[in-house]
Amino acid sequence: MHVGDDVEALPLPPRVSVALHRVLLEALTNSRRHARATGVRVTARSDEDGLVLEIDNDGVRDGVAAQGGHGVLGMTERMAELGGDLVAGSHGHDGWRVTARLPLGPDDDPFDTVPRGI
Repeated sequence: MHVGDDVEALPLPPRVSVALHRVLLEALTNSRRHARATGVRVTARSDEDGLVLEIDNDGVRDGVAAQGGHGVLGMTERMAELGGDLVAGSHGHDGWRVTARLPLGPDDDPFDTVPRGI
């Protein structure tokens, strides 16, 4: 797991922290349950578009994903509720990647773009 220093310093609101934690847990569960991965890499970083959480595994061969379940849909909905997005799919010819993105606001309030309330 690699967490960028800029991300480590971010004051994550509880709602954001919980959503990212749930995405990470679901992606790790899918890596074990469906992909039978032998290696998983988790990276949390920021870029010009916002906060990025990437979970890569080496368990999907030739872009063939397991069928069934609602995990990717649930992760996508969770990120959309916070104004972000999620992409999941084959990565290269021998892997799978889940990328969750949240837009960041100004330095003095990086999560001012996150919807408040229910």
